[in-house]
Amino acid sequence: MSQRKKQHEGMKGFETPGRYHPYLCHPDLVSVPSERSISYTHARKEKEERCIDTIGDLVTPDGEVISINRSTDRSKMECGVVIENISERWAGWNGNGDVFFSIKATCAQMGIDGQGSCFRYKPREKTVSLVVQLTTISSIGILLLDEIKTGSKIGKLFCRDPFRRINDPEYLERIDGRIDKMGKPIMSYLDYSSKQLDGRVIFYFKTQPGVVEYGSDVINIVPTIGKAITRGVSCRQLVMLHQVHNIDKSRIASPGRVLMVRTQKMFFRNCYARVATDLLPKGISCTSATVLEPEVDPIGGISSHSLVNCKIDGHTFTFYGDSAEFLDAIPFELYSPEPWREHLYFTDGLKTALDTQPKQIFKAFESMPDTKDQSCCYVVSSDQLVHLRSVDWITTSPTKGCYPGIMQPERQRSNVLSYIRQQCSYGILKAISVGDINSHGVLLCRYLPSPVLKNLLLSDTVSVCLKRIYFVTCSQTSGPFLSHEDRSLLYDLSLFGVEVLNVDLVQNKIFEYIHKHGRDHGGFVPVFPNNRTQEYLDATAFGIYGSNLKQGSLEGELEVLFKGLLDLKTTIDHPLMNREKPLALITGGGPGAMEVGNRVAKNCGILSCGNICDFTPKGGGVVNEQKRNPYVDVWMTYKLEKLVERQSDFQLDFPIILTGGIGTDFEHSLEEVRRKVGASPPTPILLFGSPSYFRDKLTQRFTRNLAEGVIKGSEWLSNIFYAVQTGEQALHVYKQYFSGKLVTGPKGKVHSDGFCEVPLEFKDWPEKEE
Repeated sequence: MSQRKKQHEGMKGFETPGRYHPYLCHPDLVSVPSERSISYTHARKEKEERCIDTIGDLVTPDGEVISINRSTDRSKMECGVVIENISERWAGWNGNGDVFFSIKATCAQMGIDGQGSCFRYKPREKTVSLVVQLTTISSIGILLLDEIKTGSKIGKLFCRDPFRRINDPEYLERIDGRIDKMGKPIMSYLDYSSKQLDGRVIFYFKTQPGVVEYGSDVINIVPTIGKAITRGVSCRQLVMLHQVHNIDKSRIASPGRVLMVRTQKMFFRNCYARVATDLLPKGISCTSATVLEPEVDPIGGISSHSLVNCKIDGHTFTFYGDSAEFLDAIPFELYSPEPWREHLYFTDGLKTALDTQPKQIFKAFESMPDTKDQSCCYVVSSDQLVHLRSVDWITTSPTKGCYPGIMQPERQRSNVLSYIRQQCSYGILKAISVGDINSHGVLLCRYLPSPVLKNLLLSDTVSVCLKRIYFVTCSQTSGPFLSHEDRSLLYDLSLFGVEVLNVDLVQNKIFEYIHKHGRDHGGFVPVFPNNRTQEYLDATAFGIYGSNLKQGSLEGELEVLFKGLLDLKTTIDHPLMNREKPLALITGGGPGAMEVGNRVAKNCGILSCGNICDFTPKGGGVVNEQKRNPYVDVWMTYKLEKLVERQSDFQLDFPIILTGGIGTDFEHSLEEVRRKVGASPPTPILLFGSPSYFRDKLTQRFTRNLAEGVIKGSEWLSNIFYAVQTGEQALHVYKQYFSGKLVTGPKGKVHSDGFCEVPLEFKDWPEKEE
């Protein structure tokens, strides 16, 4: 049993029975492996507009006649044919399925049939040679046979891959009505029926009344057709000009007569259709021109979902033989193209698989090449997700080079474009943008795609097809830390409806970037194994600021506070504190006091968040390197140069300040300024620790500013700070605030120390104090 057949055994029952979707990978930026890659692949040439080859992987290019052996019988001829430049993806290379020669439809309609034999496969040379027996079935065919010469392109090979045969009787109904990016239908048809026969689904498409015949002047175009075939020029429309549809004649095959019938209007962009010759009425044979390939554009154009009034007039097939049965319908087998060309929707199965079987995502990433280079692949079906292999990933190592700046605009642009084209996902995104990939899918990446790809990622075509991005590491250069441009890209992707998810292969968790409604920031929120998205969006945000060097002795008091807040929710009806309102605790995500806060939140079942900055020492700076603590659920990361931006993203409803150094002082000042300018409401800020500690740090500053008159009008800021030493004190402050008894803001009292010290005996506070 071949490897591919073994894979197929494991797929049964997972998706559509009997179907096999090949995988996607390999644009031009990497060498194609020697084994046949059943994946998205294309050797992109620098000046080509298309991104992948336009020939599907079930067919070959047209074969060329290289030798001719004419017999004394003018109705027969034997040709040696060679087919070159066959795609490495061609299904015929691996020996699965029947390969047969399909003569050009023009030749068949002019009365020539062709049967291939003696196939010789040369995968390394990408060629197949064979012998084709040409036989005429009409007098016009004899004339055209005389025009066949060395160099004539007379037909191609088709592989009947059983894994690609469509065995879903509802396939057409599921795809019907879908349109491409230009608003054109993916498929359309007027009348058909389906039957399950011998383990396969056969689709019967009705034929039009009457038969197709030629006028006497068709003889005049035979030499032209012969030249067109030799030069590889399509002459299908020329032949159609000389065809006459005679609706009065019956569709019955009789000896010595060619029977050309036309189907009802039918049009497919997303599948191959092959005449099931073994199911034709007894005595009727079809020429080897039995295959309809997915069409790029229908003859005459198309502008609506319905084909009733358009110019497409069905497809003409040529039959011969002796039968008394009417050919009312033609039996077809349908074969899927490469899945990325099948116009698959995200809802066709992939979304369900990703949402209900998230462990398959971790399994898929196990196939990612073991390298630190960029790696990615585009997945369009659940079948593909389950069977990803290492060769299905694109791997590149971009070199950024030198950016000379705007003073040298042409060189700057050239270098940037060069860097963009080196990105591993560039080939896939470009193929989507030009329509070579038309199926919805998800991008699996080692690293979050570079912001230089934003133009492609947000293009109208890509943002429609690309539904999700899964990545393992934030940055190839900065590891877990995101740049300002990265976060801007996350926001834009969220705005365009592209979900971005981080796959933590160590903890077996999945996080999704969620942008807060009405805010200019977001975070990566757990969605597996537990989805906490709604909790994150609705939560009232408490926050802890403190030293990264010491944890202090307040963990027990903080636990009392937050357990008390959870109980308080059940008795208070305040917009920020009520039975329906979840709570979240945000810290810097590092060690020390931050770790204490996150640990308490985790133990209390409160959403634990961290805005984590890269404090790795750089060039003489004095910073204390911080590692992310293990108690963070929701996270966002920042580079050191964006420390202020990171701080502005806290946007806390209720800050809590512990003992800390310069960083904590900065955070304290920022929260004060936010309330002074009205960016945040004047909610109470707790100073958790010894009142003498805060008096030494804050009172002198407040009194000096007050004396100088530089805080005139904002003296009231002293009533938003409350020094507490116990969890009970802190909880009492919040109870008084939520009940409306604690007045903060411009209408509140001014405290001479710059803050209010909450007494240890707080039962009558603040009434007694007032």
